[in-house]
Amino acid sequence: METRLYAEDEIKIFILYLMYHIGRPLEYSDINDIVMQDGFVGGIDFADCFADLLERGNVVELRDENRTYYQISEQGVQVVESLQSDLMNYVKTRGLRSALRLLNFRERGAAVETSFQPRSDGSYDLTCAIRDQGKLSLEIKLVAENSAQLELMRYQFRENPEQVYKGVLALLTGELGYLMNE
Repeated sequence: METRLYAEDEIKIFILYLMYHIGRPLEYSDINDIVMQDGFVGGIDFADCFADLLERGNVVELRDENRTYYQISEQGVQVVESLQSDLMNYVKTRGLRSALRLLNFRERGAAVETSFQPRSDGSYDLTCAIRDQGKLSLEIKLVAENSAQLELMRYQFRENPEQVYKGVLALLTGELGYLMNE
């Protein structure tokens, strides 16, 4: 099943739908991550559509002393309430579930850890772990063929732990559509 959104109007409604249901201001990077994480929207499409939503007043910018946040406006609420039925239920349900999971993961302050041990053949045993409130949530042990691969794997895990967790969960629960962009 093709679930990629290509039409600008669909992408804009999807962005507003997620912002509406999350119900609080978010930083741009968080909005970008929650909209794009399931592969429904591409990066350039997101940036263009979000800029247009901001320019048209469907999204407003809020600033405090350190950060800039974005929030759906009253006009944006009216748009999403009248047009959200135009989105496929699968996209809405999956997108919102994934968005809430990602934000929850970040807000809990889950600790991400990596460690490694060299092997005699020049490869490395790599352990990647996520601890949530001190309890182990995920632990993966892999072999990296060389130091370059080791550093790449450590970097990717540290930068995207929620994606690794989500991918492993998708594999183990049979929800492979996430990995295949179905």
